[in-house]
Amino acid sequence: MLEPASPTSRSMPCNGKLIAQLRKQLGWTQNDLGKKSGFTERLIVKAEASQNISASTLHIIAETFLEAGAQVTAGDLSANPAALALEFILSMYKHGPKVIDVNERFLSPDLVVHFAGDPKIFPFAGTHIGIEAARVAFAAFYNVIQPPTDHSEIETFQFVSTGLGALV
Repeated sequence: MLEPASPTSRSMPCNGKLIAQLRKQLGWTQNDLGKKSGFTERLIVKAEASQNISASTLHIIAETFLEAGAQVTAGDLSANPAALALEFILSMYKHGPKVIDVNERFLSPDLVVHFAGDPKIFPFAGTHIGIEAARVAFAAFYNVIQPPTDHSEIETFQFVSTGLGALV
């Protein structure tokens, strides 16, 4: 299972989608971002392809975006939201109602969890915003639903990074 890389890691995978998204929002080419951050266009291409680059390089790219007014951290640029979403889903099977506690290290305080369904039938149904609301919703979920033990349905899930978040 993927673990978020520590800031002292020698190299780490990038959130290439977010880097490209921020660059485009600022109206920059890959060459522009490279020049502004002191790197080559080749390195920016590598970063946007979500390949491994050094933690210090991610910090410099984040600082370059910050100087241009974008609100981003080096941690945001190193995270892979789809991989973290997969980690979260797998931990639902392993940790059950403690899933929020186990994964809180990478969850946003503004986390949005949506369970489809009729709240009269499923007390956890609805949209839950924030860590505490998600914690309560998952406790209710596990009071009603017991996930299958074989995890076979996970093969049908799609995990898509959306900049800083993910859709499952």
